[in-house]
Amino acid sequence: MHAACDACGKKYDVSGKRPGAAFRCPTCKEGSIRVPAAEEAPEPAPSEPEAPAAEEHHEERPARAGARRAHTPRGGHAHHAPKKQSSNTKMMGIGIGALVVAGIVYALVSGGKDEAPSGDTKSKTETATAEKAPEAAKPTPANPAVEFQTRLAKLEKADLPGRVELASFAENNGMLTPARSLRREVLLLDPNHAETRKALGFERYSGKVTHLQGRWLDEADRKRAAEVEKFFSDSGLGKAATTQDAFKRNCDDLKRKMIDEFPESKWFYAFGNELMPQPFFVLIEKPKEDGKLDEYRAEYSEILSALYETFFERYEKRFKLDRDIERPIRVVMFDSVRSYSTHRSNFPDLKYPDPQFIGGYYQPWEQRLIMWRGQMKIKDVLFHEGTHMFVHYAFSGKGFETSRQTPWLQEGIAELFAGNKVISETVNGVARKKYVLNQFLPGRYSEYRMFMQMGTLLPVKDLVSIDNYKFEQAKQKQGEGGDEGLQSGMLVSQIYCNGWVLCMYLNWAEDGKLKNILDDYIEAETKGEGFWQKLGELLGLKTDDDWAAFDEKVRKWAVDVLPKMK
Repeated sequence: MHAACDACGKKYDVSGKRPGAAFRCPTCKEGSIRVPAAEEAPEPAPSEPEAPAAEEHHEERPARAGARRAHTPRGGHAHHAPKKQSSNTKMMGIGIGALVVAGIVYALVSGGKDEAPSGDTKSKTETATAEKAPEAAKPTPANPAVEFQTRLAKLEKADLPGRVELASFAENNGMLTPARSLRREVLLLDPNHAETRKALGFERYSGKVTHLQGRWLDEADRKRAAEVEKFFSDSGLGKAATTQDAFKRNCDDLKRKMIDEFPESKWFYAFGNELMPQPFFVLIEKPKEDGKLDEYRAEYSEILSALYETFFERYEKRFKLDRDIERPIRVVMFDSVRSYSTHRSNFPDLKYPDPQFIGGYYQPWEQRLIMWRGQMKIKDVLFHEGTHMFVHYAFSGKGFETSRQTPWLQEGIAELFAGNKVISETVNGVARKKYVLNQFLPGRYSEYRMFMQMGTLLPVKDLVSIDNYKFEQAKQKQGEGGDEGLQSGMLVSQIYCNGWVLCMYLNWAEDGKLKNILDDYIEAETKGEGFWQKLGELLGLKTDDDWAAFDEKVRKWAVDVLPKMK
């Protein structure tokens, strides 16, 4: 029995595998291979070698429509440098964060108990069955994966018992990742749900550290509390293990792990409030020019602080974010593209991406942002990629999965925060500069108007209907040349500029009355409830005429109002 990859069409022998199970394609690394249910009759296919372990996804984006495709890291967001243009058409090239095509399929792969499809070897059970005399047909057993999806689709938003029951069903059938996702959703409804806390490995703390008593702690926090109890006297336990202490210890631990790759003779480790605001752990390659190190450190500190404050001011209460982040957020700043390239060649096993056409990237699986000076404005890249980084931090523990985010929002929200201007202000008699985000982007606006004048601008409904799979395919084909490569490049560019305009409209139009709708939609996507249906519900768009009227309203605002925000 064989099954084909839904992306590249490659076929594999899946004899003896559980019906309905799904696997990551070992050839293209993009699609998935689903074992047919018992009632399906797949066509025969030639045998294939054993599939290797699944790898992460590439994410990449050109500086402009039809530009040459740049090679970027698996699963990372890459910031691409544009080619030289006039000042009013200059565009900021940005790459995007890890997109996992067909999220629930991936969940089944990571959480299930099946092995990857093998080569041409048939199972003993299948061979033995074929040799037996015909018997009466037996009813096909229910497919747990199909049943899970059916029940999941019927869950109401506030159905806590239903989520608890379905999570148990998923665990009992080997679907551990979706089970954990459901249990996190339970905690959003009831943070003290004891059964769910226990299933996720939490226990209430009743030890000697005063400020931790009664709190739910996972295994890592319990170990840390135990270490605190060993090294502090009873009189000092009430003040022990502050978030600052924990952050500092975590940074020291990270430094020990990274020191071989980034020796202190060439790198400056900036962390701690006197050098860099918490929660940032910034490695700065020491510049050759005297006096530049402290200048760069201050610049990175200002930019990251501005992004941190703006992001938390917007989302802290809405999403109950914890400002006292104990887990260091890593940023690695190379002094030039040349030094980055040298480092890349010195560590080939780490598979650092080619820097051509990109200015930096964020690696979700490493929780690390890597950049270099010289190719683009450092603040533009930091604000955009830093937004991907904060979105990943803020929502990854709250049911968020990258595959659930629609491309227009992923890049539109990052561009929303990337638009910035610098103003001067006086604090306690001291003049200082301040970054103000959510501002106009000349390059993106020029791109948007170009598509409008060409008559190829996507309507809003078409834009928000694009899923990650289509976006991924377009990014893969955009550098191949020909009509298909050009069309793919134009689609990718539209997702960036059109997504940015839509986010700007929802953020600023009607005196900010729609801002809550943008935040409502972001919250919906963290729960897998996005796409055009949800946006239409939030905006009250029920018919195609409603969508057409809204599209016209956005375009008119983009022409009449948006340029005035320069």
